[in-house]
Amino acid sequence: MIGIGLLLIAVALFLVGRNLYNDYKAGQHSDDLVSLIRSEVLDKLNLNSYDPNSPWDDLPDYVRHPDMELPVGEIDGLECVGILQIHSMDREFPVMADLSDYLLAYGPCKYHGTPYKDNFVIGAHNFLAHFGAMINELEEGDKVTFIDMAGNVFDYTVSYMEVLQPYDYYEMVDSEWDLSLFTCTWDLGSRYTFRCMRDNKQVNYVDLG
Repeated sequence: MIGIGLLLIAVALFLVGRNLYNDYKAGQHSDDLVSLIRSEVLDKLNLNSYDPNSPWDDLPDYVRHPDMELPVGEIDGLECVGILQIHSMDREFPVMADLSDYLLAYGPCKYHGTPYKDNFVIGAHNFLAHFGAMINELEEGDKVTFIDMAGNVFDYTVSYMEVLQPYDYYEMVDSEWDLSLFTCTWDLGSRYTFRCMRDNKQVNYVDLG
């Protein structure tokens, strides 16, 4: 019995150590990608927030054509759509262009929609180096920013947190919220979902064709 107990302790320590290592590597991948996105793309652009009082001729392309896709940049062999900033946590994350188990190891991933249509959904692992820290630290009123690969800046305010089940697809994507950020609960059985509203958004979309 003592031998079995020691074996179980050893297995538990191994699993904890592996999870800590994966968390560390995930944070390293994420930080490296953010630096590359900034140096290779964003530092060469003028970053612009939408001003609803702008003259008609100064409307950004995504306001004129809200059905457009997010621009994608290949960074270190990975397709990225921008950077997500969680200001209260002083953290920045790359956002992958698609969601898969492989890409989740590098950072948060686009799950649905775009910021242009105010139906953007981003998912990430619950690593402390990714969205795990949000579970205890992100609160109503906190500010979140997404910057796309064209230099467009979208500012949001956290409004609400709810727990959804893995099969609640429509509840996740068909909602009143402009931005949703989700990650697994600690038991991996549900999804912590942070709902956000965009600041200074336009009232109506237009499409000039």
